[in-house]
Amino acid sequence: MFQFFTQQKKYLPFVLLSAAFLVMTAILFVGLRKQTQAFYFQDETDHVAVGWMMNTFGKKLYSDLSTNHQPLPVLTGAVLAKFISYDTLFVLIERLRIAMFVYGVLWGALCVIRFKLHGLFSYALLYSVGYYFFAWHVLAESIAAPAVLYIFLLLFEKIFSTSKPSLFWQKFDGIFAGVSLAV
Repeated sequence: MFQFFTQQKKYLPFVLLSAAFLVMTAILFVGLRKQTQAFYFQDETDHVAVGWMMNTFGKKLYSDLSTNHQPLPVLTGAVLAKFISYDTLFVLIERLRIAMFVYGVLWGALCVIRFKLHGLFSYALLYSVGYYFFAWHVLAESIAAPAVLYIFLLLFEKIFSTSKPSLFWQKFDGIFAGVSLAV
């Protein structure tokens, strides 16, 4: 086993980075499962309730239903409430938080794959702090923060890096940056 890593040294940083990402994600998930019912935040309830009413009664946002919130978290709440099965409100809340956790993990994985160690540290910092600031609630901030992290890492690379990213990433950075700005 040890010979594989000594002979294939080019894979060692990837393996270590992946292991660190998975450990960090597992630690955050264990904490999330303990805290899914610990916080109540009215804005999240509004997003999910308005989204649920859009699904259940065929209402349109802002013309039939009034809310003072941005459309993205309400539409996210609508999509999640439509596709997540639940028996009780507590199960729905837990599954909503897990869905938002998965969303953050996917952006985190993208940041780690794209920006390597900088992406891992940024992901760890964002979500270890975000854990205490409703990072897994259905909120505009929870949706935008990982995308903003990607943009921040892109800018950091453009300013401080002397090497250019591969052609693959040059093509896809525009796509991911566009998605990030749209969010």
